[in-house]
Amino acid sequence: MQLAACQDDAAALVRDCRRKRHERVAGQGGAHDARGVTDERKGTMMTKAGLMLIQSAVMRAVCTERTERDLRALQESFEQVCELPADVAWERKAAAHTEFHNLLADATGNPVFAILVRSMTGTLHDIMVMAGPAAEDIIIGSRSRLLRHLGARDEENAAAEMEDLLARLDDMRGQAATARRPRSQLVNSAILARQLSDPPRVISAGCSSPHRAR
Repeated sequence: MQLAACQDDAAALVRDCRRKRHERVAGQGGAHDARGVTDERKGTMMTKAGLMLIQSAVMRAVCTERTERDLRALQESFEQVCELPADVAWERKAAAHTEFHNLLADATGNPVFAILVRSMTGTLHDIMVMAGPAAEDIIIGSRSRLLRHLGARDEENAAAEMEDLLARLDDMRGQAATARRPRSQLVNSAILARQLSDPPRVISAGCSSPHRAR
Protein backbone atom coordinates (compact mmCIF):
# COMPACT_ATOMS: atom_id res chain seq x y z
CA MET A 1 0.00 0.00 0.00
CA GLN A 2 1.49 3.38 -1.01
CA LEU A 3 2.12 6.03 1.63
CA ALA A 4 -0.35 8.50 0.08
CA ALA A 5 -3.10 5.87 0.13
CA CYS A 6 -2.26 5.04 3.76
CA GLN A 7 -2.51 8.72 4.66
CA ASP A 8 -5.89 8.99 2.95
CA ASP A 9 -7.17 5.87 4.72
CA ALA A 10 -5.96 7.12 8.10
CA ALA A 11 -7.50 10.57 7.60
CA ALA A 12 -10.81 9.05 6.51
CA LEU A 13 -10.93 6.77 9.54
CA VAL A 14 -10.16 9.64 11.93
CA ARG A 15 -12.93 11.77 10.36
CA ASP A 16 -15.35 8.86 10.64
CA CYS A 17 -14.43 8.31 14.29
CA ARG A 18 -14.89 12.01 15.04
CA ARG A 19 -18.36 11.94 13.45
CA LYS A 20 -19.42 8.77 15.28
CA ARG A 21 -18.11 10.08 18.59
CA HIS A 22 -20.08 13.31 18.17
CA GLU A 23 -23.18 11.28 17.38
CA ARG A 24 -22.67 9.12 20.45
CA VAL A 25 -22.19 12.15 22.72
CA ALA A 26 -25.28 13.82 21.23
CA GLY A 27 -27.24 10.63 21.84
CA GLN A 28 -26.24 10.80 25.50
CA GLY A 29 -27.58 14.32 25.79
CA GLY A 30 -24.12 15.85 25.69
CA ALA A 31 -23.16 14.16 28.95
CA HIS A 32 -19.46 14.43 28.23
CA ASP A 33 -19.68 18.15 27.52
CA ALA A 34 -21.69 19.01 30.63
CA ARG A 35 -18.72 18.92 32.99
CA GLY A 36 -17.18 22.18 34.13
CA VAL A 37 -13.92 22.86 32.32
CA THR A 38 -11.15 25.15 33.58
CA ASP A 39 -8.61 26.88 31.37
CA GLU A 40 -5.95 24.86 33.21
CA ARG A 41 -7.29 21.61 31.68
CA LYS A 42 -7.90 22.75 28.09
CA GLY A 43 -4.47 21.63 26.87
CA THR A 44 -4.87 18.25 28.55
CA MET A 45 -8.34 17.82 27.07
CA MET A 46 -7.04 18.58 23.58
CA THR A 47 -4.37 15.90 24.02
CA LYS A 48 -6.97 13.48 25.34
CA ALA A 49 -9.31 14.20 22.42
CA GLY A 50 -6.49 13.57 19.96
CA LEU A 51 -5.55 10.33 21.66
CA MET A 52 -9.15 9.13 21.58
CA LEU A 53 -9.64 9.93 17.91
CA ILE A 54 -6.42 8.23 16.80
CA GLN A 55 -6.82 5.20 19.05
CA SER A 56 -10.47 4.80 18.07
CA ALA A 57 -9.52 4.90 14.38
CA VAL A 58 -6.77 2.37 15.04
CA MET A 59 -9.27 -0.04 16.63
CA ARG A 60 -11.49 0.11 13.57
CA ALA A 61 -8.55 -0.46 11.24
CA VAL A 62 -7.33 -3.41 13.34
CA CYS A 63 -10.77 -5.04 13.16
CA THR A 64 -10.65 -4.78 9.37
CA GLU A 65 -7.00 -5.56 8.65
CA ARG A 66 -5.64 -7.71 11.47
CA THR A 67 -4.42 -11.24 10.80
CA GLU A 68 -4.48 -14.24 13.11
CA ARG A 69 -0.76 -13.66 13.64
CA ASP A 70 -1.48 -10.08 14.80
CA LEU A 71 -4.14 -11.35 17.19
CA ARG A 72 -1.72 -13.90 18.67
CA ALA A 73 0.94 -11.23 19.14
CA LEU A 74 -1.55 -9.03 21.00
CA GLN A 75 -2.69 -11.93 23.17
CA GLU A 76 0.90 -12.86 24.02
CA SER A 77 1.73 -9.27 24.93
CA PHE A 78 -1.33 -9.13 27.18
CA GLU A 79 -0.43 -12.40 28.91
CA GLN A 80 3.17 -11.31 29.46
CA VAL A 81 2.03 -8.18 31.26
CA CYS A 82 -0.40 -10.18 33.40
CA GLU A 83 2.43 -12.50 34.42
CA LEU A 84 4.74 -9.73 35.67
CA PRO A 85 5.44 -10.12 39.42
CA ALA A 86 3.46 -7.91 41.75
CA ASP A 87 6.62 -6.20 43.02
CA VAL A 88 7.66 -4.92 39.59
CA ALA A 89 7.80 -1.11 39.49
CA TRP A 90 4.64 0.49 38.13
CA GLU A 91 6.60 2.50 35.54
CA ARG A 92 7.88 -0.75 34.03
CA LYS A 93 4.37 -2.21 33.95
CA ALA A 94 3.04 0.98 32.38
CA ALA A 95 5.72 0.70 29.67
CA ALA A 96 4.60 -2.87 28.93
CA HIS A 97 0.96 -1.75 28.74
CA THR A 98 2.00 1.05 26.37
CA GLU A 99 3.78 -1.40 24.06
CA PHE A 100 0.39 -3.06 23.50
CA HIS A 101 -0.68 0.10 21.65
CA ASN A 102 2.30 -0.16 19.32
CA LEU A 103 1.29 -3.71 18.44
CA LEU A 104 -2.24 -2.51 17.75
CA ALA A 105 -0.88 0.12 15.35
CA ASP A 106 1.23 -2.50 13.58
CA ALA A 107 -1.84 -4.71 13.19
CA THR A 108 -3.55 -2.03 11.07
CA GLY A 109 -1.05 -2.64 8.29
CA ASN A 110 -0.95 1.14 7.85
CA PRO A 111 2.47 2.80 8.42
CA VAL A 112 0.81 6.17 9.04
CA PHE A 113 -1.02 4.77 12.08
CA ALA A 114 2.23 3.18 13.26
CA ILE A 115 3.96 6.57 13.15
CA LEU A 116 1.06 8.41 14.81
CA VAL A 117 0.69 5.92 17.65
CA ARG A 118 4.42 5.76 18.34
CA SER A 119 4.48 9.54 18.56
CA MET A 120 1.87 9.29 21.31
CA THR A 121 3.38 6.49 23.39
CA GLY A 122 5.16 8.96 25.66
CA THR A 123 1.87 10.66 26.49
CA LEU A 124 0.10 7.33 26.98
CA HIS A 125 2.86 6.13 29.29
CA ASP A 126 2.75 9.37 31.32
CA ILE A 127 -1.04 9.10 31.75
CA MET A 128 -0.73 5.51 32.99
CA VAL A 129 2.12 6.35 35.37
CA MET A 130 0.22 9.33 36.81
CA ALA A 131 -2.97 7.28 37.16
CA GLY A 132 -0.96 4.96 39.41
CA PRO A 133 -0.96 1.21 40.17
CA ALA A 134 -4.69 1.33 40.95
CA ALA A 135 -5.23 1.59 37.19
CA GLU A 136 -3.78 -1.85 36.49
CA ASP A 137 -6.96 -3.85 37.11
CA ILE A 138 -8.90 -1.41 34.93
CA ILE A 139 -6.36 -1.74 32.10
CA ILE A 140 -6.27 -5.54 32.31
CA GLY A 141 -10.07 -5.82 32.31
CA SER A 142 -10.29 -3.49 29.33
CA ARG A 143 -7.59 -5.38 27.41
CA SER A 144 -9.43 -8.65 27.91
CA ARG A 145 -12.68 -7.21 26.53
CA LEU A 146 -10.84 -5.48 23.69
CA LEU A 147 -9.19 -8.71 22.56
CA ARG A 148 -12.62 -10.34 22.34
CA HIS A 149 -13.93 -7.47 20.22
CA LEU A 150 -10.88 -7.60 17.95
CA GLY A 151 -11.26 -11.35 17.57
CA ALA A 152 -14.88 -10.83 16.49
CA ARG A 153 -13.92 -7.87 14.26
CA ASP A 154 -16.44 -5.78 16.20
CA GLU A 155 -15.42 -2.23 15.25
CA GLU A 156 -18.00 -0.34 17.31
CA ASN A 157 -17.34 -2.10 20.60
CA ALA A 158 -13.56 -2.15 20.08
CA ALA A 159 -13.49 1.61 19.49
CA ALA A 160 -15.85 2.29 22.41
CA GLU A 161 -13.77 0.09 24.73
CA MET A 162 -10.58 1.99 23.92
CA GLU A 163 -12.25 5.38 24.33
CA ASP A 164 -13.70 4.33 27.68
CA LEU A 165 -10.31 3.13 28.92
CA LEU A 166 -8.56 6.35 27.95
CA ALA A 167 -11.30 8.43 29.58
CA ARG A 168 -11.08 6.45 32.83
CA LEU A 169 -7.29 6.66 32.89
CA ASP A 170 -7.44 10.41 32.35
CA ASP A 171 -9.95 10.78 35.18
CA MET A 172 -7.65 8.81 37.49
CA ARG A 173 -4.70 10.91 36.39
CA GLY A 174 -6.62 14.08 37.21
CA GLN A 175 -7.67 12.77 40.63
CA ALA A 176 -4.11 11.77 41.45
CA ALA A 177 -2.80 15.18 40.37
CA THR A 178 -5.37 16.91 42.59
CA ALA A 179 -4.42 14.72 45.55
CA ARG A 180 -0.77 15.71 45.14
CA ARG A 181 -1.46 19.45 45.10
CA PRO A 182 -0.39 21.33 48.30
CA ARG A 183 -3.22 21.91 50.76
CA SER A 184 -2.66 25.68 50.64
CA GLN A 185 -3.19 25.67 46.88
CA LEU A 186 -6.40 23.66 47.24
CA VAL A 187 -7.68 26.10 49.90
CA ASN A 188 -6.87 29.13 47.73
CA SER A 189 -8.66 27.52 44.78
CA ALA A 190 -11.73 26.87 46.94
CA ILE A 191 -11.76 30.49 48.21
CA LEU A 192 -11.45 31.85 44.69
CA ALA A 193 -14.26 29.59 43.46
CA ARG A 194 -16.51 30.76 46.31
CA GLN A 195 -15.73 34.43 45.58
CA LEU A 196 -16.54 33.98 41.92
CA SER A 197 -19.83 32.28 42.76
CA ASP A 198 -20.97 34.98 45.27
CA PRO A 199 -23.48 37.49 43.82
CA PRO A 200 -22.15 41.05 43.51
CA ARG A 201 -23.04 43.37 46.37
CA VAL A 202 -25.53 46.14 45.51
CA ILE A 203 -25.13 49.51 47.21
CA SER A 204 -28.30 50.55 49.00
CA ALA A 205 -30.17 53.49 47.50
CA GLY A 206 -30.29 55.11 50.95
CA CYS A 207 -26.52 55.45 51.25
CA SER A 208 -25.08 58.92 51.05
CA SER A 209 -23.02 59.87 48.04
CA PRO A 210 -20.35 62.53 47.86
CA HIS A 211 -21.87 63.71 44.56
CA ARG A 212 -25.46 64.09 45.84
CA ALA A 213 -26.97 67.45 44.97
CA ARG A 214 -27.17 69.76 47.94
